[in-house]
Amino acid sequence: MHITDAAVAGGVLRTFDEAEGPRNALGLQRGKRACLLAFSRIADDPRVRRQGDAFHRAGCAVTAIGLPGGLSPPPPWRVLTIGKSAVRKADTSGSLLARWREAQRLFRRKAGTLLRHQWIRFDDDYIDRLYSSIEGVAAMRAAIGALKADIWLANDWVTLPLAVEAAEARGGIVGYDTHELAVSECEQSFKWRLMRQPLVRAIERRYIRRAQVVSSVSPGIGEFLMQLYNLPDRPLTLRNVPDYREISFRPCGATVRVLYHGLVAPGRGLEEAVDSVPAWRPELSLTIRGPGDSGFVAALDARARRAKIEGRVTIEPPVPMTELVDRAAAFDIGLFALPDHSRQNRLALPNKLFEYIMAGLALCVSDLPEMARIVERYKVGKCLPSIEPAAIAAAMNGFTRSAIDTFKRRSLEAARELCWAQESRTMLVAYESALGAARH
Repeated sequence: MHITDAAVAGGVLRTFDEAEGPRNALGLQRGKRACLLAFSRIADDPRVRRQGDAFHRAGCAVTAIGLPGGLSPPPPWRVLTIGKSAVRKADTSGSLLARWREAQRLFRRKAGTLLRHQWIRFDDDYIDRLYSSIEGVAAMRAAIGALKADIWLANDWVTLPLAVEAAEARGGIVGYDTHELAVSECEQSFKWRLMRQPLVRAIERRYIRRAQVVSSVSPGIGEFLMQLYNLPDRPLTLRNVPDYREISFRPCGATVRVLYHGLVAPGRGLEEAVDSVPAWRPELSLTIRGPGDSGFVAALDARARRAKIEGRVTIEPPVPMTELVDRAAAFDIGLFALPDHSRQNRLALPNKLFEYIMAGLALCVSDLPEMARIVERYKVGKCLPSIEPAAIAAAMNGFTRSAIDTFKRRSLEAARELCWAQESRTMLVAYESALGAARH
């Protein structure tokens, strides 16, 4: 049985209480066990933390298995880690950059074998061997060990086989939550399409129908998955919205502060953003904040120095995930100039979009379908026609102080709807329904 948006819409919920969380009238969640699987640092993974918090508030005993460390305080439920040696140079935040590096390591070893065995025709045994060779998979399988759970929630494709294995061996239902459009994640790269995409597609095709609840971060990703794998229904949409924060309106000051927060890496429009700053009005400044490769960060800094704008561009280290919204509220405009080079980017609906809204910022983001739909519906900012430096500069210079303040007020209004207290209801009703169906 697959849980659909229509089934969730028909679910019956009691009132939401911030201290206790959503409750279903059937009470199936209370006393159940949920195990969340993710190759990320759980403390710093916003989506996994929100999943765990929702189940925890609904009365589940929650265990998450992931990577060690993190800047943020630990959640109030159990976290097991697979050890630093299990995933070499492990990603600090589940980033695309680190997953791409892991893919390169694997397929440098496997490329010759793939070509000899005609990788397009993966059989089940070959899929198993390739999948098991991914660094960290064996360690996570061992960490699962003899754990028992009523809900096994796989975050992203690389944990989906482990969740299915655990459910088939020890009982429970499977959830698959895909944070990206996995089969298109790095499709702008020919090497990725040659080496990694066939495995991702084979894993999803083999296992996605074994999940009772399938969810994605945007309607577009859900629609594409339904068509690609001939699913009976479109996956649930669970947007990357943060917990609600009461943020007070703050009008623009003498300096208009622009913020990008998130992974500091290539392919996120950061080079173009820095190049655009010399053409900004003098009262505008840019802050780039987040984790990133030291070499790329140094290159961005050098770029600003060459343009003689180092005083107007600041590059800062990441802040704890639990402080992202509060720290963003000191700014005026949230920027994300995401390039239109893949289906993944066109269908992306990232955390930062909703974090900017929650922080009460005006938005300036790429005119890509899913992001543009949010900006236009709530009228919280502008969309960039391209990520060329001239286009970014024109958009920034077109923001008057009065317009920014209007957008900021609208963001604070929209934040009451675009928050996890609302979105988690959809998630919990879906799992309540799947648990109920499994009992009959």
